[in-house]
Amino acid sequence: MTERAIRLVVGLGNPGERYHHSPHNIGFEVLDALAVRQQLRFRRAFGLQAWGATWHVAGSTVRVLKPRTFMNRSGVAVRKALRRWKVEPEEMLLVYDDVALPLGRLRIRKRGSAGGHNGVTSVIRELDNLEDFPRLRLGVGPRPSGDQLISYLLGRWNPELEAKVSELREQGALALERILRDGVTPAMNHFNSGTPEN
Repeated sequence: MTERAIRLVVGLGNPGERYHHSPHNIGFEVLDALAVRQQLRFRRAFGLQAWGATWHVAGSTVRVLKPRTFMNRSGVAVRKALRRWKVEPEEMLLVYDDVALPLGRLRIRKRGSAGGHNGVTSVIRELDNLEDFPRLRLGVGPRPSGDQLISYLLGRWNPELEAKVSELREQGALALERILRDGVTPAMNHFNSGTPEN
């Protein structure tokens, strides 16, 4: 079966300065890094509860979206965007943090479960429990022990980790460029092996 081209990229995060530069907002920050590299400008996407930008790549128009809903309602903005631009779920790429992956590791998948991520759970729920959409998972682990997970995900990064976090942002942006240029499967083969971008 022919792989569908990506027409919508959605990064997950929480709006507001309070959540800026936290592990749970790395999806937003990767899109911000992409915007710098590709000279994209995010504007308020009226009616979508999101910030949006338009990315012209490989002769196609790709919408780039950061929901302004809080994480656990991300699916509301995603559902509205899919309907507005007549995008099928398999033509959408979701970009988000994953505490199950070590800090700096990337994983590209064509489908999968929410894995306990509230934002992904919201998207799946709003898509009538459909899980067949590509995703770029950004490693922010290891998962803290006990009941510290929420405070870790919503708190600021430890300054000592800044170099690794910065590299994760850039690698995430490179992965997005590769996905849009070459397709999901070639990007999976490249980035999931841990090979750095040349």
